[in-house]
Amino acid sequence: MRLRHKLGIVGISALSLLGTMGLDAPSAGADTAVHYMTLSGSTRVKDDEVIARRDKYCNHDLTGFDSAQVPRDTSAKVDDTNNTCGGEVRAEVHITGTLNDAGRWCVSGVVELYEGTWADNHDLDGTKALSQKCTDAGGTIEWDGRVNNTNEGGDWADYHVDVFAG
Repeated sequence: MRLRHKLGIVGISALSLLGTMGLDAPSAGADTAVHYMTLSGSTRVKDDEVIARRDKYCNHDLTGFDSAQVPRDTSAKVDDTNNTCGGEVRAEVHITGTLNDAGRWCVSGVVELYEGTWADNHDLDGTKALSQKCTDAGGTIEWDGRVNNTNEGGDWADYHVDVFAG
């Protein structure tokens, strides 16, 4: 009986210590394993030129991953910004995920299109929101679409985004 009492005090002390460190204790039955969010897919980017036969088309694979673990860090963010074309156009994919106590991911994001006089410019000319979707660990979330240059020219980026929730 005395050992149980001491173990109980140690357990309460540990929870108290977590609270003073700004960390929440996981809820009973929480999935505390490290979970991964992996980005894959592709983009096809068009750099529209004044003379149509000089238009450039570029294909890129999307890659990236991040992890989360309940209760310490329940969010993950993956960015793929290396989708350039023709030296003037760039597509970026930004994905954010949140992991809940049951190991379920909820993920959303945005695809951005930049166009200027060089590929690493900050002239944002089009965005497409990727609506929030949720899946259990082991599932895949997908989005397909196109983001257009809404400011000038006919530049665009087609995208196929896959997020594997591991």
